[in-house]
Amino acid sequence: MSHTFVLDENIVICADTLRNDHDEPDPTCYRLVNAIVENGHIIGWSVDIFRLWARHEQELRSQGRAVVEPSFMSVMARVLRDADRNVLPDSGNPPELQGEADWTGRLQADAPFVRVAAYL
Repeated sequence: MSHTFVLDENIVICADTLRNDHDEPDPTCYRLVNAIVENGHIIGWSVDIFRLWARHEQELRSQGRAVVEPSFMSVMARVLRDADRNVLPDSGNPPELQGEADWTGRLQADAPFVRVAAYL
């Protein structure tokens, strides 16, 4: 049985740097991403989420902070080639949710992830 995971950009940052959100050495996110992929699970995503992941990874690499190989985006490239594990909506992004125009703060910033979770 496979499960679907929606991973925000913080997981990408922690996976690629092998550090946690307190900037302490911690391979947990890296292990999580690899376990999801190796166990045949699905990573829910959209074009908007892919852009966020790519932007953060590019920033980490330009700062010399991304230390792992393969990188998160390389791992994702493997997943995205597998049609059975690719749940991207035909339009590239799920539709906006009712009331989304009224969202503020963190909820508004996390809208791409909330939309994908609701779509799945």
